[in-house]
Amino acid sequence: MTNAKTILICDDDKFITEVTRKVLERQGYVVFALEDCNDLLENVKRIKPDLIMMDLMIPEIGGDHAIRLLKHTDETEHIPVLVFSGDSAIKKIASQTEADGFIKKPFGLLELENKLRSLLAEKCTPN
Repeated sequence: MTNAKTILICDDDKFITEVTRKVLERQGYVVFALEDCNDLLENVKRIKPDLIMMDLMIPEIGGDHAIRLLKHTDETEHIPVLVFSGDSAIKKIASQTEADGFIKKPFGLLELENKLRSLLAEKCTPN
């Protein structure tokens, strides 16, 4: 599938990562996963994702800082970032970090699919 969109999942919970990966791959996405944000910019530049799913409770720098880093780096600022977390303040954190969207854990598969489709469509829409 040559037009498959690439999604990078950043989450240290291996179970959530694997379940999400399997679901997304069945829908035709190419999926990569990182368990921490060490060398995040280098990994993003190498993988070239169309969208990044970022957990807030990621080891080392934390998801909120990682999102800010992505959104304030010229080579990565255009990549949509979907925050996914069980944090009750997820909406506020997503706004503060300039994330492009959020989804609260646990989430339904249809909800995830709709959110991804929407964010990817926005990315492809000319300004």
